[in-house]
Amino acid sequence: MFGKKVQRAVACFLSVGCFAACMTGCNLFIEEGEQVDATKMQLYVGNFNQGFGKEWLENAAERFTEWAKDKHYSDDTTGVQIFVDDMQIGSAVVNSLDNNRAEIIFNESVDYYTWIRNGNLVDITDIVKGDMGTVGESGESIYGKMYPSAQEFYEYTDGKIYGIPFHESTYGIIYDIDLFEKNALFMDKEGNFSLRSQTDPNASVGPDGNASTSIDNGLPATFSEFYALCDTMLARGLQPLTWTGKNNNYTSRFIQSMAAYLDGYKENRVKYDLKGNSEHIIASFDGNTPVLRESTPITDQNGYLMTGTTGMYYALEFFYNLITRTVEGDHYYNESNLMSQAYDHMNAQDDFVRNGVSGKADTAMLIDGVWFLNEAKGTFDSISVSDPSKSASVRKFGLMPLPHPDGWGNTKFTYLETNQTICGVTKKATEEKMDLIKDFIQFLHTDSELQAFTETTSTLRAFDYLSDYDVENGNLTPFAKQLVSLKQYIGDDVVYPISTNNYYASNTTELFASDTMVFSSTINGRTWNEPIRAFDSGVSARDYILGMQKYHDESWWNGNILS
Repeated sequence: MFGKKVQRAVACFLSVGCFAACMTGCNLFIEEGEQVDATKMQLYVGNFNQGFGKEWLENAAERFTEWAKDKHYSDDTTGVQIFVDDMQIGSAVVNSLDNNRAEIIFNESVDYYTWIRNGNLVDITDIVKGDMGTVGESGESIYGKMYPSAQEFYEYTDGKIYGIPFHESTYGIIYDIDLFEKNALFMDKEGNFSLRSQTDPNASVGPDGNASTSIDNGLPATFSEFYALCDTMLARGLQPLTWTGKNNNYTSRFIQSMAAYLDGYKENRVKYDLKGNSEHIIASFDGNTPVLRESTPITDQNGYLMTGTTGMYYALEFFYNLITRTVEGDHYYNESNLMSQAYDHMNAQDDFVRNGVSGKADTAMLIDGVWFLNEAKGTFDSISVSDPSKSASVRKFGLMPLPHPDGWGNTKFTYLETNQTICGVTKKATEEKMDLIKDFIQFLHTDSELQAFTETTSTLRAFDYLSDYDVENGNLTPFAKQLVSLKQYIGDDVVYPISTNNYYASNTTELFASDTMVFSSTINGRTWNEPIRAFDSGVSARDYILGMQKYHDESWWNGNILS
């Protein structure tokens, strides 16, 4: 597996009592059997070990240890020893960093500006902007690989950088390409679901209207076409969709992601920067059709108006229809799982991955995050023992370019980066270790290591390293190949919900991170926080967004954001 040079140190999890202690901040730093080599310099790296796992980091640490085996980072050491520790999610660990030995962290759900103000992170400007020649990429810098919106955000108001993005992720519809091919579910130019390949010359042109971009060919372009696809699946004995009934934030995040796509990159920058003109604000409704305001300048004072955009309304309407439409009494999903606290995201992944294995109706699509394949590794490993053709390295899945409302023009897929990620250096780091820390962080951000992350996790890092990636010859799962190809197709139009606007940056919890706050909606005196629960109770998408506008009004904005 891994050599002794890479050791995991999570002593707290050795007993139930220690696990309970760890929930409030673990300070038991030495694992049974862990040996510190005094002839080497130690480096402690904390990692949020959930959907993306830690195999990528342990493998990279192994390679770095070999690379640095003759390095003298102090007068009395040669080489390095790296310990990879599991960490809680950022919002949970922020107040317990004093009881954690991590000097470098990889985490998510981090309120970056607040962490800086609290003194949790140290200045790494020279690491991020410094030349990467020492690690083999002369003339390159981590900063140069960051997208413009990320450069602006992570370069704090004092001109210094205290962190950089970690992974890049979104919620969406994952579709089983093998199942689509087997059941001829790709759409032809006449609107029939009759094709076994997206590259068939008779395939429809997809949401972007461009036949030359095959990544969305044969897929539904409009909401009506998507519903027709689901109807066809039911008629052919398939279950169109699954998702977790327990973790309603998955469906709320999906709606957020779809709203960002439907509003588009420019409108989202107005929303997060609180400047520019919005073209998508809903003034009223004509039946179920939004009536828009005229072009509206957005400032710090009226940012609440961005709650009610056409993108958000139509994303709500799309999901409302997914859970309410039926064909001869059959829904698009398994009704018993919709609100079941026993049916979590791992259950949904398991049912989706086990297509052709469990004897149930095969499920064509999963609402989840792009990390699903890495997170479902245990299931893939289990079923591939008896049938190697079911392994993650063989099975074909894709992140579906989403449809748009009927009557809209062509729309190119964009996606929303949802997880507020960070790679940073904590106040635990001493000056003595900064040369080692610089080399390690820069090493992890070479193109070869960024690509290795993708090859290990089948997901992406939030940097520009894919433009020249040889997808077909890379060591990638079919899902990773599709994800890389999709990102190459999207280009720079990834929506990052980040901003240098102080009002927005200081209130990311209320404005983005807490989906229950984002989706607060007051309807007939009751406040809903999760669209799926409201829709299941008969609330319409139209009433839900009107309730969101009612809740997030000028008074709310003044009292919660501007105060």
